[in-house]
Amino acid sequence: MASRKAYIHKEPLVPCLDVARTTWKQISAPLLARQGSSRGLTLVEILVVLTLFLIVGATALLVSMDTYRGTSFRSDRDLLVALLQHARIQSINNICAGSGCKDGKAHGVHIDQSAHTFTAFQGVTYASRDISQDQAFNENPTTVATGATDIIFTQLTGVSNAQLITLTANGKTSVITIDTSGRIAWTN
Repeated sequence: MASRKAYIHKEPLVPCLDVARTTWKQISAPLLARQGSSRGLTLVEILVVLTLFLIVGATALLVSMDTYRGTSFRSDRDLLVALLQHARIQSINNICAGSGCKDGKAHGVHIDQSAHTFTAFQGVTYASRDISQDQAFNENPTTVATGATDIIFTQLTGVSNAQLITLTANGKTSVITIDTSGRIAWTN
């Protein structure tokens, strides 16, 4: 029987790069070469990309503006509810601040629709209030408040007349209800 010698291939099947002797240009040249085509973009390709960017940007702008309007509206509603709750708590606790105050006083909130302000005040009426104790807050000019303009909570009990305040802005509506016991409720 004849012996066979195994054939051993001494060179690798895949050529290896000698990293020490190879330059970046030699490695990247085949990757960057585009055979049979130009290296630039056509005007149509550029216009398509710009159109896509404009569509995505316009959509993002519309969504963000709607989110801002909704947040601004909820901020006005939350501010008015917080002022009403504060005035009621001040009345229940019989708080009286300022000079010449011995016994507690009633507290309330005045809504000035023309000046777009909410004012927390101390006194039986807005006209007879202690002006030095006013806390005025501006509302968003796009928010319209209709209904009650003066909500007053009596001393120690915090009761009030039943009243409704409706806030509207940019298609959003919220109704704030004050019942005869002074409880404050609102809708989104």
